[in-house]
Amino acid sequence: LPALPLGELFIRGQAVAVDPELFRFDADEIAAYAAARGTPIPPERARELAASSNGWAAGIVIALSDPSFSLRGAAHSAAAAYLSEQLVPALPADLIAFLEESSVFETLDLHVLEMCAALAPARARIDGLRRGGALVSELAAGRFRVHPLLRELAFARLAARGGVSRAHGAAADAYARAG
Repeated sequence: LPALPLGELFIRGQAVAVDPELFRFDADEIAAYAAARGTPIPPERARELAASSNGWAAGIVIALSDPSFSLRGAAHSAAAAYLSEQLVPALPADLIAFLEESSVFETLDLHVLEMCAALAPARARIDGLRRGGALVSELAAGRFRVHPLLRELAFARLAARGGVSRAHGAAADAYARAG
């Protein structure tokens, strides 16, 4: 991505910040999109896609392109291939390490993450992931969730280098320190 002087662009009114949640598709929008493509789907399939894709538009398009495709446990899917071949390699090494080390957490709580030296400064790293296009949603102030497919990929990378036990130990220590 090109370096942009965002602060200057915001001041001049040439850029706006848009909450990523506005881009998340819900079940009704997924059903409407499928119908507009000429491939209507039942409401239960739209709900399943909304839940499994976390409303991620690219995941929805991929899933609708192949009716047998499921985003749940799709370790070798086109979406996982995109994440592993395009998104992750484009991230700086420190953000990849953060993504892998934090994959043992279901929810990324800044208070807990800051207690773990390997994950601090957590806010800056989460912001970096989001700027880099990683699928990270803010659940509440200071609490985030990495999209399940991306988290699964990061965990697999962590496991491949034998870091799961150490990361679980660091997570346990961080929870204990956070209280």
